[in-house]
Amino acid sequence: MFGFFKDIFKTREGEKVIYRKDTPYNRILVLDDGQKLKLILDPSYNLHSVLFKNKVITGSYWDMCAILSLFFSFEGGTVLILGFGGGSVSRIIKSLAPWIKVLGVDIDKEVLHVARKFFDAKADYLLVDKFDSFIEYVRMKFKVVFVDVFQNAMIPFSIFEQDFWSNISGKSEYGVIVNTVSVIQAEGIREVSRKFFPVSKIVKNPESENYVVVNLREFDKDFFKSRAQNIKELLQIKSEKSKNLAHDIRGILLTIDYILDAILR
Repeated sequence: MFGFFKDIFKTREGEKVIYRKDTPYNRILVLDDGQKLKLILDPSYNLHSVLFKNKVITGSYWDMCAILSLFFSFEGGTVLILGFGGGSVSRIIKSLAPWIKVLGVDIDKEVLHVARKFFDAKADYLLVDKFDSFIEYVRMKFKVVFVDVFQNAMIPFSIFEQDFWSNISGKSEYGVIVNTVSVIQAEGIREVSRKFFPVSKIVKNPESENYVVVNLREFDKDFFKSRAQNIKELLQIKSEKSKNLAHDIRGILLTIDYILDAILR
Protein backbone atom coordinates (compact mmCIF):
# COMPACT_ATOMS: atom_id res chain seq x y z
CA MET A 1 0.00 0.00 0.00
CA PHE A 2 2.82 2.40 0.83
CA GLY A 3 4.23 2.07 -2.69
CA PHE A 4 0.87 3.00 -4.21
CA PHE A 5 0.67 6.27 -2.29
CA LYS A 6 4.35 7.01 -2.89
CA ASP A 7 3.77 6.85 -6.65
CA ILE A 8 0.94 9.34 -6.34
CA PHE A 9 3.17 11.75 -4.40
CA LYS A 10 5.66 11.73 -7.27
CA THR A 11 3.09 12.78 -9.84
CA ARG A 12 1.12 15.40 -7.87
CA GLU A 13 3.15 18.10 -6.16
CA GLY A 14 1.58 20.50 -3.71
CA GLU A 15 -1.06 18.06 -2.46
CA LYS A 16 -1.42 16.94 1.12
CA VAL A 17 -2.85 13.54 2.02
CA ILE A 18 -5.47 14.04 4.73
CA TYR A 19 -6.98 10.54 4.67
CA ARG A 20 -6.15 7.13 3.22
CA LYS A 21 -7.48 3.64 3.69
CA ASP A 22 -7.67 0.36 1.79
CA THR A 23 -11.03 -1.44 1.75
CA PRO A 24 -12.20 -4.60 -0.05
CA TYR A 25 -13.52 -2.34 -2.83
CA ASN A 26 -11.28 0.74 -3.04
CA ARG A 27 -7.97 2.36 -2.25
CA ILE A 28 -9.32 5.54 -0.73
CA LEU A 29 -7.22 8.66 -0.82
CA VAL A 30 -8.36 12.19 0.09
CA LEU A 31 -6.05 14.96 -1.09
CA ASP A 32 -5.98 18.65 -0.24
CA ASP A 33 -4.22 20.97 -2.70
CA GLY A 34 -5.12 24.15 -0.83
CA GLN A 35 -8.07 25.06 -3.05
CA LYS A 36 -10.03 21.83 -3.15
CA LEU A 37 -10.34 18.30 -1.81
CA LYS A 38 -10.08 15.35 -4.17
CA LEU A 39 -11.38 11.81 -3.70
CA ILE A 40 -9.29 9.10 -5.38
CA LEU A 41 -10.50 5.49 -5.28
CA ASP A 42 -8.12 3.60 -7.57
CA PRO A 43 -4.54 3.75 -8.94
CA SER A 44 -5.75 5.43 -12.16
CA TYR A 45 -5.87 8.72 -10.24
CA ASN A 46 -9.33 9.40 -11.67
CA LEU A 47 -11.31 11.85 -9.56
CA HIS A 48 -14.41 10.38 -7.96
CA SER A 49 -15.46 13.56 -6.18
CA VAL A 50 -14.15 17.07 -5.70
CA LEU A 51 -15.00 19.81 -3.21
CA PHE A 52 -13.83 23.39 -3.71
CA LYS A 53 -13.45 25.39 -0.53
CA ASN A 54 -15.15 28.56 -1.78
CA LYS A 55 -17.83 27.43 -4.21
CA VAL A 56 -20.61 24.92 -4.76
CA ILE A 57 -19.94 23.73 -8.31
CA THR A 58 -17.02 21.56 -9.41
CA GLY A 59 -16.21 22.62 -12.97
CA SER A 60 -16.74 19.06 -14.19
CA TYR A 61 -19.42 16.51 -15.09
CA TRP A 62 -20.94 16.52 -11.58
CA ASP A 63 -22.35 19.99 -12.26
CA MET A 64 -24.06 18.85 -15.44
CA CYS A 65 -25.49 15.72 -13.83
CA ALA A 66 -26.80 17.64 -10.82
CA ILE A 67 -28.52 20.23 -13.05
CA LEU A 68 -29.95 17.46 -15.24
CA SER A 69 -31.36 15.81 -12.11
CA LEU A 70 -32.94 19.14 -11.13
CA PHE A 71 -34.77 19.28 -14.46
CA PHE A 72 -36.71 16.15 -13.47
CA SER A 73 -37.08 16.66 -9.73
CA PHE A 74 -37.58 20.44 -9.44
CA GLU A 75 -41.13 20.14 -8.09
CA GLY A 76 -40.08 17.64 -5.42
CA GLY A 77 -39.67 13.91 -4.99
CA THR A 78 -36.58 11.75 -4.61
CA VAL A 79 -33.44 11.44 -6.73
CA LEU A 80 -31.62 8.09 -6.52
CA ILE A 81 -27.83 8.11 -6.92
CA LEU A 82 -26.21 4.74 -7.61
CA GLY A 83 -22.49 5.04 -6.94
CA PHE A 84 -22.64 7.86 -4.41
CA GLY A 85 -18.88 8.34 -4.03
CA GLY A 86 -18.08 11.60 -2.28
CA GLY A 87 -21.54 12.96 -3.03
CA SER A 88 -20.68 15.84 -5.39
CA VAL A 89 -23.95 15.54 -7.34
CA SER A 90 -26.02 15.25 -4.17
CA ARG A 91 -24.31 18.25 -2.57
CA ILE A 92 -25.05 20.47 -5.58
CA ILE A 93 -28.69 19.34 -5.77
CA LYS A 94 -29.29 19.94 -2.06
CA SER A 95 -27.45 23.28 -2.09
CA LEU A 96 -29.70 24.58 -4.87
CA ALA A 97 -32.98 22.84 -4.01
CA PRO A 98 -33.02 21.49 -0.43
CA TRP A 99 -36.64 20.33 -0.74
CA ILE A 100 -35.57 17.57 -3.14
CA LYS A 101 -34.86 14.26 -1.39
CA VAL A 102 -31.69 12.33 -2.26
CA LEU A 103 -31.07 8.64 -1.64
CA GLY A 104 -27.46 7.55 -2.20
CA VAL A 105 -26.25 3.97 -2.60
CA ASP A 106 -22.63 2.82 -2.52
CA ILE A 107 -21.08 -0.59 -2.01
CA ASP A 108 -18.32 0.78 0.25
CA LYS A 109 -19.38 2.03 3.68
CA GLU A 110 -15.98 3.69 4.15
CA VAL A 111 -16.56 5.82 1.04
CA LEU A 112 -19.84 7.02 2.54
CA HIS A 113 -17.98 7.85 5.77
CA VAL A 114 -15.46 9.90 3.76
CA ALA A 115 -18.29 11.62 1.88
CA ARG A 116 -19.83 12.80 5.15
CA LYS A 117 -16.59 13.71 6.91
CA PHE A 118 -14.64 15.46 4.15
CA PHE A 119 -16.91 16.29 1.21
CA ASP A 120 -19.89 17.92 2.87
CA ALA A 121 -22.16 15.21 1.44
CA LYS A 122 -25.78 16.24 1.66
CA ALA A 123 -28.24 13.36 1.34
CA ASP A 124 -31.43 12.37 3.10
CA TYR A 125 -30.63 8.65 3.04
CA LEU A 126 -27.38 6.74 2.49
CA LEU A 127 -27.34 2.97 2.06
CA VAL A 128 -24.55 0.42 1.70
CA ASP A 129 -25.45 -2.02 -1.07
CA LYS A 130 -24.53 -3.23 -4.54
CA PHE A 131 -26.15 -0.97 -7.09
CA ASP A 132 -27.66 -3.77 -9.21
CA SER A 133 -28.98 -5.69 -6.20
CA PHE A 134 -30.53 -2.54 -4.78
CA ILE A 135 -32.30 -1.60 -8.00
CA GLU A 136 -33.65 -5.13 -8.33
CA TYR A 137 -35.29 -5.23 -4.89
CA VAL A 138 -36.17 -1.61 -4.02
CA ARG A 139 -39.89 -0.85 -4.14
CA MET A 140 -39.66 2.96 -4.19
CA LYS A 141 -40.14 4.98 -7.34
CA PHE A 142 -37.84 7.92 -7.99
CA LYS A 143 -38.14 11.05 -10.09
CA VAL A 144 -34.87 10.22 -11.80
CA VAL A 145 -32.00 7.76 -11.25
CA PHE A 146 -28.38 8.84 -11.68
CA VAL A 147 -25.89 6.00 -12.28
CA ASP A 148 -22.21 6.76 -11.63
CA VAL A 149 -20.75 3.32 -10.95
CA PHE A 150 -17.17 2.25 -11.67
CA GLN A 151 -15.01 -0.71 -10.69
CA ASN A 152 -11.27 -0.08 -11.11
CA ALA A 153 -12.10 2.86 -13.41
CA MET A 154 -14.35 0.65 -15.58
CA ILE A 155 -18.14 0.61 -15.91
CA PRO A 156 -19.48 -2.74 -14.60
CA PHE A 157 -20.67 -5.09 -17.34
CA SER A 158 -24.10 -5.46 -15.74
CA ILE A 159 -24.97 -1.89 -16.79
CA PHE A 160 -24.86 -3.12 -20.40
CA GLU A 161 -27.29 -5.99 -19.70
CA GLN A 162 -31.03 -6.06 -20.39
CA ASP A 163 -31.82 -7.31 -16.87
CA PHE A 164 -30.44 -4.16 -15.30
CA TRP A 165 -32.55 -1.94 -17.56
CA SER A 166 -35.62 -4.08 -17.04
CA ASN A 167 -35.23 -3.66 -13.27
CA ILE A 168 -34.50 0.06 -13.35
CA SER A 169 -37.25 0.94 -15.84
CA GLY A 170 -40.00 0.55 -13.25
CA LYS A 171 -38.18 2.60 -10.61
CA SER A 172 -37.92 5.98 -12.36
CA GLU A 173 -40.71 8.37 -13.32
CA TYR A 174 -38.78 10.33 -15.94
CA GLY A 175 -35.68 8.35 -16.82
CA VAL A 176 -32.10 7.38 -16.02
CA ILE A 177 -28.93 9.48 -16.29
CA VAL A 178 -25.70 7.50 -16.74
CA ASN A 179 -22.14 8.83 -16.52
CA THR A 180 -19.65 7.23 -18.93
CA VAL A 181 -16.08 8.02 -19.96
CA SER A 182 -16.26 7.37 -23.71
CA VAL A 183 -18.67 7.81 -26.59
CA ILE A 184 -18.47 4.04 -27.23
CA GLN A 185 -19.77 3.32 -23.73
CA ALA A 186 -22.47 5.95 -24.18
CA GLU A 187 -23.62 4.44 -27.46
CA GLY A 188 -23.68 0.98 -25.89
CA ILE A 189 -25.92 2.20 -23.07
CA ARG A 190 -28.18 3.97 -25.55
CA GLU A 191 -28.61 0.73 -27.49
CA VAL A 192 -29.30 -1.55 -24.50
CA SER A 193 -31.72 0.89 -22.86
CA ARG A 194 -33.72 1.64 -26.01
CA LYS A 195 -36.39 -1.00 -25.30
CA PHE A 196 -37.24 0.63 -21.95
CA PHE A 197 -36.40 4.28 -22.63
CA PRO A 198 -37.13 5.10 -26.29
CA VAL A 199 -35.51 8.55 -26.18
CA SER A 200 -31.79 8.78 -25.46
CA LYS A 201 -29.61 11.90 -25.55
CA ILE A 202 -25.82 11.78 -25.28
CA VAL A 203 -24.33 14.96 -23.82
CA LYS A 204 -20.56 15.49 -23.87
CA ASN A 205 -19.30 17.25 -20.78
CA PRO A 206 -17.26 20.26 -21.98
CA GLU A 207 -14.75 20.21 -19.11
CA SER A 208 -13.84 16.51 -19.10
CA GLU A 209 -13.87 13.29 -21.11
CA ASN A 210 -17.25 12.26 -19.70
CA TYR A 211 -20.26 11.47 -21.88
CA VAL A 212 -23.57 11.58 -20.02
CA VAL A 213 -26.46 9.51 -21.38
CA VAL A 214 -29.94 10.83 -20.63
CA ASN A 215 -32.45 7.99 -21.09
CA LEU A 216 -36.06 9.19 -21.26
CA ARG A 217 -39.52 7.67 -21.60
CA GLU A 218 -40.65 10.58 -23.75
CA PHE A 219 -39.35 13.90 -25.00
CA ASP A 220 -41.04 17.27 -24.61
CA LYS A 221 -39.08 20.37 -25.65
CA ASP A 222 -41.40 22.70 -23.76
CA PHE A 223 -40.80 20.73 -20.56
CA PHE A 224 -37.05 21.30 -20.77
CA LYS A 225 -37.41 24.99 -21.64
CA SER A 226 -39.81 25.53 -18.74
CA ARG A 227 -37.60 23.73 -16.22
CA ALA A 228 -34.54 25.65 -17.38
CA GLN A 229 -36.39 28.88 -16.67
CA ASN A 230 -37.53 27.56 -13.26
CA ILE A 231 -33.93 26.79 -12.27
CA LYS A 232 -32.65 30.16 -13.49
CA GLU A 233 -35.27 31.99 -11.44
CA LEU A 234 -34.33 29.90 -8.40
CA LEU A 235 -30.65 30.74 -8.91
CA GLN A 236 -31.35 34.43 -8.90
CA ILE A 237 -33.12 34.16 -5.56
CA LYS A 238 -30.50 31.85 -4.03
CA SER A 239 -27.51 33.89 -5.21
CA GLU A 240 -28.81 36.95 -3.36
CA LYS A 241 -28.71 34.97 -0.12
CA SER A 242 -25.59 32.83 -0.55
CA LYS A 243 -22.12 34.33 -0.95
CA ASN A 244 -20.64 31.07 -2.28
CA LEU A 245 -23.46 30.57 -4.76
CA ALA A 246 -23.09 34.15 -6.01
CA HIS A 247 -19.58 33.17 -7.16
CA ASP A 248 -21.00 30.14 -8.99
CA ILE A 249 -24.01 31.63 -10.72
CA ARG A 250 -22.35 32.34 -14.07
CA GLY A 251 -21.00 28.79 -14.29
CA ILE A 252 -24.36 27.28 -13.39
CA LEU A 253 -26.20 29.43 -15.93
CA LEU A 254 -23.73 28.39 -18.62
CA THR A 255 -24.28 24.75 -17.66
CA ILE A 256 -28.05 25.13 -17.94
CA ASP A 257 -27.77 26.68 -21.40
CA TYR A 258 -25.29 24.04 -22.52
CA ILE A 259 -27.61 21.22 -21.40
CA LEU A 260 -30.62 22.84 -23.04
CA ASP A 261 -28.78 23.25 -26.34
CA ALA A 262 -27.53 19.64 -26.27
CA ILE A 263 -30.90 18.16 -25.32
CA LEU A 264 -32.97 20.18 -27.82
CA ARG A 265 -30.53 19.79 -30.69
